[in-house]
Amino acid sequence: MKQKKKEKLQERKKEVEQQVEKEEQDKRALDEYKKWLEKKEMDESIQKKQKKLQVILEDETPPPWSPPGKALSSRSY
Repeated sequence: MKQKKKEKLQERKKEVEQQVEKEEQDKRALDEYKKWLEKKEMDESIQKKQKKLQVILEDETPPPWSPPGKALSSRSY
């Protein structure tokens, strides 16, 4: 009888340890996922800003080239 009780206690202890280990593993996985998601969102935000800047820069037409020594025509006021 004592042997069976001892075995049951050991089984229960092992189950509890496994449960705790699984919970810790799940927590680590969730933390890692959150970090990954934050990094992904940050990267996407940076890419959006860079895209906007690139579009703005592409929209600006460069001034016409003029040979050195020639005066540039002023823009209309």
